[in-house]
Amino acid sequence: MFNTKKKRIEYLRRVWGKQVDKFRDLDLIASYHNLLNPEEDNSIVDEKTWNDLDLDSLFSKMDRNISGIGQQYLYHILHKFEKDEKLLKRRFELFSYLKRDQALREKIQLNLFGLTGQASYFVASLLLNKSLPFNKYFRLFYLWPVLLVISFLLIAIKPVFLIAGLAVLLINLVLHNLFSKSIYEYFIGFSSLNSLITAAVSIGKIKTGIPVAEVEFLKRKSRMLTSLNKKLGYLVIDKESLNGLALIGIE
Repeated sequence: MFNTKKKRIEYLRRVWGKQVDKFRDLDLIASYHNLLNPEEDNSIVDEKTWNDLDLDSLFSKMDRNISGIGQQYLYHILHKFEKDEKLLKRRFELFSYLKRDQALREKIQLNLFGLTGQASYFVASLLLNKSLPFNKYFRLFYLWPVLLVISFLLIAIKPVFLIAGLAVLLINLVLHNLFSKSIYEYFIGFSSLNSLITAAVSIGKIKTGIPVAEVEFLKRKSRMLTSLNKKLGYLVIDKESLNGLALIGIE
């Protein structure tokens, strides 16, 4: 979405205060809310009431989020009857401040454009899902790629190993197709988690006219976030720069 800073600024100003008509995958948007086990909280609007009042339509009218994560959080807080008056007052003051300070608002928004893709919806699954996929044969996932490399190295000694190499390659492709779907949402979540942390570090560096608790928090955590981002780096794949076979190999 919009490759240059200028185009992004133009978009932000064009849609400011207006309803944004676009496709919204409400199943993905609702996933963060559902993973929080809201049925255990009596201050949450239940699904029957939500549907009877057609609050999905209200959400769509209010939603001006750039990121999927922002949509998920808005969807969640619209489900919650917040009783904490101090929290409500602090939110209102922050909203009012961002409404007045256009420059600050746009600086924050610009850092969120890295989270515009569908992948950002899967960060919630990565961080909150208590039933991560597990397979007791996972050690084979290490074995077969090693056998593939060995087979092709041995071709220089005996060409017959080409057949063995192709057979092992085929097995690797089968394993990839069988198991990639079950881990896809977690795998893709790493890429967006990396983008989320990058945005958090950048937002923490923004200077504000008055102290903003959320920005100050990110500022204090910048060293930890930068370190975590480096550790996540090897799990992030730029899919657009790779052909299909190379991508399968890396995955």
